[in-house]
Amino acid sequence: MSELWPYILPLPIKKSRQYDVLFSLFKSRASVDIIRLCSMEGVTYQKDLTRTLPYSNKTILNRLKSLVLTDVLSEGMEKSKNKRAWVKWYKLTSLGKWVKLLMTPPQTLPRAKIKELIGETLELYVEGAVRVCLEHKINPEIIKTAFENMYQKTTLKNLPTQ
Repeated sequence: MSELWPYILPLPIKKSRQYDVLFSLFKSRASVDIIRLCSMEGVTYQKDLTRTLPYSNKTILNRLKSLVLTDVLSEGMEKSKNKRAWVKWYKLTSLGKWVKLLMTPPQTLPRAKIKELIGETLELYVEGAVRVCLEHKINPEIIKTAFENMYQKTTLKNLPTQ
């Protein structure tokens, strides 16, 4: 098997919402390109998207609307710098940030961001796994045991030999 990067994409619990989110993301290349252009931390202005992307304004606006409805993006308005007009902006939600990370090559991320993501990924996974264990009356210790076993196995495998 080829090497894998442990991506996690948290999705809504309801199956219908999962479908809506995935469909809004992967229905068209325009959605993926919009997410790629969105700023990870700040806002991205609608006019910048319509100027940059090679799609019609109608396509871009429809994709933006769909991404907002599925809670991948949030939207807002603010006065422009010259205070003469209102401009529309979009911002990645928590889900939107995970989607963007899903499409970001790990080697392009700074070390501090990777460290932060490893912690967040483990927290999300363990929280969900413990909840599933408790719902099905399974001792959550299996998660700790599995983690410790894999940690030892991987660490020993990657230690330099003397």
